[in-house]
Amino acid sequence: MRAPSEDLFRLVKAMNKGEKRNFKLLAGMLTGDKKYIELFDQIDKQTEYDEAKILKAGISKGQLSVAKNYLFKFLLKSLVYQRSDSYSESVQMIEQVRILMAKHLYKEAGKLFKKVLTMVQKLEAFGLYLELLDLQERLVMVTRKRGDIPTALAAICLEREKVIQEVQYIHELTQLHHKVKLLNSRRLREMDEGEARWVQELLGHAVLTKGEPDNSVRAKVIYLKILRKLYSYKNDSTQAAVYCMRLLEVYQSSEPILESELGDYFLELSNLCTYHFRSGNTEK
Repeated sequence: MRAPSEDLFRLVKAMNKGEKRNFKLLAGMLTGDKKYIELFDQIDKQTEYDEAKILKAGISKGQLSVAKNYLFKFLLKSLVYQRSDSYSESVQMIEQVRILMAKHLYKEAGKLFKKVLTMVQKLEAFGLYLELLDLQERLVMVTRKRGDIPTALAAICLEREKVIQEVQYIHELTQLHHKVKLLNSRRLREMDEGEARWVQELLGHAVLTKGEPDNSVRAKVIYLKILRKLYSYKNDSTQAAVYCMRLLEVYQSSEPILESELGDYFLELSNLCTYHFRSGNTEK
């Protein structure tokens, strides 16, 4: 992958001090030519990308092309490595499970597998969950007694079907949520007859008439966001506040989901204040 110079410059300038320090630490652990570190330092000093100054600083034109591409890739790797949120940590742990399995260290892989499985289930990271089920099948094949393998594989197959169904349901909710977002420009003004009819049709959508989801917090969040927005567009502040309050309760019930969507939580809190104000409930 070739990284255009301007893209590389923008990436370096978008990094904060901690990210730059982490890059330097990782790069310092490696041996070999460090021209890409010199290139980073030169770009970091600039306010506008100036390749002529970089060449004058001692990097030859032949080295520059290689250094730019290597630096762009290495910066992205260092940024991924530095991310400390639970989702990123899960991705890294899954890769560690794969490495242990490739080394035939199945006992160690099994222990790490159980740990990351618990994390992924709490996060409701269904894409990662499906990856883990594939790894679990491979672990079963090499760690279980022959007679136990069919039963274990059947249980994994059943679990995979449940996860896929949940993914499909969340996809349906997400598609409906996208449709609802199209009404955003109509907010806080009187809707015409066609718009009002469209809102009513969306409220009667089959995916909503099933009621609030029971199993998935993520599905609950999307479901409640849809209803909160639809009643807001109808200028029904009282009902919108009811769904907004319920949405906040659902966020608070799941620490992993709340942590990953904290900004959205505070946005909904602000919405709740707005709805109470619009409906005259200033004390609330």
